[in-house]
Amino acid sequence: MIGEGNSASAPCSATVQTRTPTRGSHARGCPILNRILRVGLLGGVNRAANPRDWVAAGGDGGWAAAGARLAPMRLTLPLLIAVLTVSADALAAPPPPVGGGGDVIEGHAQATEGDTLLVDGGEIRLYGIDAPDPGQTCQNRRGATYDCFAQATKELQAVVQDKIVRCTTKESPPKQRRLAVCTVEGRDVAGIMVRAGWALAYTALTPDYYNTQVLAMSHRAGMWGGRVEPPWLWRDRQATLEADATGKPRKKPSGQP
Repeated sequence: MIGEGNSASAPCSATVQTRTPTRGSHARGCPILNRILRVGLLGGVNRAANPRDWVAAGGDGGWAAAGARLAPMRLTLPLLIAVLTVSADALAAPPPPVGGGGDVIEGHAQATEGDTLLVDGGEIRLYGIDAPDPGQTCQNRRGATYDCFAQATKELQAVVQDKIVRCTTKESPPKQRRLAVCTVEGRDVAGIMVRAGWALAYTALTPDYYNTQVLAMSHRAGMWGGRVEPPWLWRDRQATLEADATGKPRKKPSGQP
């Protein structure tokens, strides 16, 4: 190619790009939350909040903040208040993001990827999140490699299994899959996937799931229990490897969705 989503009134919503991004584009981060993660206040998570700063940490295939390992924990009162505020916001379970007044599609669903559903015979991409792509692998907390694409797909299927899914479509880029906000029993499906740690917030498109991802990272939920390469960076790396192997011009990674 994330717990309940946060509303568009999230503290850092103003920093998000308003243009329609490609799936390979990088998000602008939240300065406050970036600082929190950089000093390691949330459970010592060794990842930067801004996707631009997620780079290879060496030959072990891990991912960490660009330039250096994270600094030692420095617990100051202002940052502690910020942490508690973020956690409270994420746990408050606000309503799902507004669907934008698009078409409503309802029915039983089948997961084809960790962020994609077949609903009433049509393919729908969950708005605002990005899950591992076919062929992408991750490492668990013991360092063993596993198929995180297959696992994320399995987790999404468990969320929608034998339930009626209601999706409200959003404006989608031309020639790409429809984007939609989907709910089951009133709960935001994309938000559930991010909170469980089986999808990432795609903040280049919306800030709705940013705080939820911070909470998932702090609890080492799902993929965050080990090592995960953000899907947009994985796609970018695959495009480079293909160009190097074939000698052909590098293909632009597919857009989101």
